[in-house]
Amino acid sequence: MEVEKQLEFLKQQCQNIDLELLIFLKRRLQTERRIVEAKFKNDLPLEDLNRDAEVLDYVMKRSREMDISDTFIHNLYNLILDYSQEIQKDFISKKSNK
Repeated sequence: MEVEKQLEFLKQQCQNIDLELLIFLKRRLQTERRIVEAKFKNDLPLEDLNRDAEVLDYVMKRSREMDISDTFIHNLYNLILDYSQEIQKDFISKKSNK
């Protein structure tokens, strides 16, 4: 019975952490949108492949310090960066249709 309680507690902790991750992802995506808007308003190039490489280098270094799998972080951030590019394209598309 004690093991069941412990497992239930740990599952609840995972669920709370999942919610925190979603909140942080939402904040990151909202910040991406603000970056795109600022670049667009100031006629700056939207795509910055160097920045994507910098972000990936940064998170890979930090993940190694935390002993998190390189493959996992690389895949996760490629998804995040790909989605950021989709946000840029969506923003441009909406501005072009106005």
